[in-house]
Amino acid sequence: MPCFEVNTKLGIAIIYRMGGAVKVNNFLSALDMKEVHPENLKLMENRAVEFIEAVAKEFAKDSGQEKLASETSSL
Repeated sequence: MPCFEVNTKLGIAIIYRMGGAVKVNNFLSALDMKEVHPENLKLMENRAVEFIEAVAKEFAKDSGQEKLASETSSL
């Protein structure tokens, strides 16, 4: 995970739970916290997407190798 783990987690939250920069800033305002500029939120989201894609590709690669090994062992 990137060195800015909190930013990556916020990026993941933006993608999957909160529904965008406006909702994130509304949430932060409700907590009486300073808002984050939408461009910075987009950067966090992009970083999170890169991380998620890398994990997904690695998982798919491992799953493919396991499936191939199980099919060849049954022959």
